Amino acid sequence: ARKAESAYYSLTTENPTFEELGRIWLASLNDSIKPSTKAHYRYTMERYLFPVFGNAPIKSLDERRLEQGLSQVFRPHNLQHKPLGRSMARECLILTRRICKYACHLRMMRPVQLEVALPQGTPTQTVPLSEEEQEKIKGSRVLVLDTLQKQPHLSHFTLAQSLDLIDKLNIPQTSLSAPNTSIFGILIDSNK
Repeated sequence: ARKAESAYYSLTTENPTFEELGRIWLASLNDSIKPSTKAHYRYTMERYLFPVFGNAPIKSLDERRLEQGLSQVFRPHNLQHKPLGRSMARECLILTRRICKYACHLRMMRPVQLEVALPQGTPTQTVPLSEEEQEKIKGSRVLVLDTLQKQPHLSHFTLAQSLDLIDKLNIPQTSLSAPNTSIFGILIDSNK
């Protein structure tokens, strides 16, 4: 309550804009989040949320306006940025909800219930090297494969894909880079 109270007294108006309140909300987090998280929140708000909601007085925002604005954030018509993927769209939705909740806490707006369809996720499976690409690397002495985990991933081979390719190409020296230790069944103690 003190945190919200001190922010309330630092406001220069009774009806700040979304951007003004968003910046005060972020400042109110102080040491409760890591500096890198705070910087990421700031970037997300400045890049995606403030261009759409920034100048809107907080008291003028209702569910309809917020949902329309979020749709514009997810799929911009002005080509200010590319359409957002599912995780960044979700993050924008969460930050918008948190700023609105903060405004409710300061009694600047009534509680809102936002329901926005997030963009569909993209396929998350790497396609193994084509036959043509495999022919190009046959005869190599060293092969390094980017292998992350057992489950399919957008930009890394799975362990099974890597092992199949290693067997097929028969390259003398092979390394797997960027492995997630779980593929080897290793548990790392983070206290050591």
